[in-house]
Amino acid sequence: MGERAVLIAGPGQHFAYELASEFAYHGYDVALAGRNTDQLDALASRLSEDGVPSFLVKADFSDLASVEVALERCSQELPPWSSLIYNVKHSPTGDALTTELHELEHSLGSNVLGALYLSRIALQAWERDKEASILLSGGGYKDAPDPNKLGLSVSKGALHSMALAMEPVFRDQGVAVKEVVIDGVVRPEGPIYPEELAKLYWYAHSNNSSETVFTISA
Repeated sequence: MGERAVLIAGPGQHFAYELASEFAYHGYDVALAGRNTDQLDALASRLSEDGVPSFLVKADFSDLASVEVALERCSQELPPWSSLIYNVKHSPTGDALTTELHELEHSLGSNVLGALYLSRIALQAWERDKEASILLSGGGYKDAPDPNKLGLSVSKGALHSMALAMEPVFRDQGVAVKEVVIDGVVRPEGPIYPEELAKLYWYAHSNNSSETVFTISA
C-alpha cells in the first residue's frame, strides 16, 4: 500500500486503463468506482496483469446515499487519497423535444450534482494538502452543444460553470479544482489518444499554477 491514492469515479471504457496506469506509475494506489461491476472487474483484471492493483467499489453517482457509502469504503480500505477524478457520464439520446425530463434530471444528477457531493465529502476527508486535487472531466459540448445530446450538453455546460465557481472556494481550503476538457473522440487509434489524455490528467493534478481549465482537442 502506498502513501497516497486516487479515486477514479466513472472510469469509463476509453481511457480508464491509461489513466489508472499513469497515476500508479507516480506511486498512487488506485480506486475505481462505478455502477457497472463487469466493466470494473475487466479493468481491474487488465491492470492486475500489468502489476497495478486496484480497489473496486460499486456506486451510483445519481444516488447521493450510494456516493457516501462508496467514500466510506474507500476511506477504510485505502491510504489517504488525495486526488479525485470525476469522469461520470450519463448521456441519453434526445433533443429539446424528445428528451424525457427524468432523463435530463438523471444526467444532471450523475454528471454534475454527484461531482459536487463527492467533492464536498472529499474535502471533509482531507486535511490541507498542497498536492490534493479534484479533476472534473469536462467536454467540448460546453461550447458547442449537440442538439441530439441535450442531457450531456446541458450537463457539461453546468459542470464547466461549477468548476470555475468551485475553484476559489476549494482553493481557500487547500484543495485545487481543475477541469480537463475533452473536446473530441478518445480512441486507441485517435484522434485523441488515451495515453496522451492520461498524461494531461496527471499534469493537471501535479501542476501548481492557478490554471483551472486544461483542454485537449481532436
